[in-house]
Amino acid sequence: MRHHVFGRKLGRDINSRHALLRNLASSIMVSGYVVTTETKAKFAKSYIEKIIRNSQKNSLALQRSIASELEKKAFIRLVNEIGPGFADRNGGYTRLTRIRPRKGDGAILAKLELLNWDTTKAKAPAVSQRS
Repeated sequence: MRHHVFGRKLGRDINSRHALLRNLASSIMVSGYVVTTETKAKFAKSYIEKIIRNSQKNSLALQRSIASELEKKAFIRLVNEIGPGFADRNGGYTRLTRIRPRKGDGAILAKLELLNWDTTKAKAPAVSQRS
């Protein structure tokens, strides 16, 4: 019985699952959506929402933690555009939509996408000047 067992294994070991989560999160931050299987999308949805929620807080420790999880391009977009754009929203930053079964194996594909955020609250990226 699976009483009090959290999460899904997805047929992977722990390092592969963490890599999968980080790659899906980075992809959705850069492009705004990702098309994957429904199971992987459900698995990544809560992780992505937690990252967005933590990016809204003005904490150096949280920002460093997020930076270690995401690619650089995804992190910069999250901190400068997505996080401030969702500042007035208390959760529910993503939408999961079923698309169709995949042609080869029949796995149900789903589109995990970010909802529209307020683009007027975007911060200007910090430009470092080295002399």
